[in-house]
Amino acid sequence: MFKGAKKRRDLRRIASELELCVSDKLTVLDLMDLIKNCDRYKNDPDSVHELANLIIEERKYDESQQLELEK
Repeated sequence: MFKGAKKRRDLRRIASELELCVSDKLTVLDLMDLIKNCDRYKNDPDSVHELANLIIEERKYDESQQLELEK
């Protein structure tokens, strides 16, 4: 699940976009459980995976842009 979401911030953003209660103390596993147990994921997992892919792609794009600026 969410293979590209290697970063905790990706999972935090996914949970936040799903309007879930996110705290700084949540671990990666806690965040994944929170997302997998929410109603939206249970009812429409494909839409949550789409959201996750968009967030991950956006992060990767931002990182590549930052690398270009540093050159």
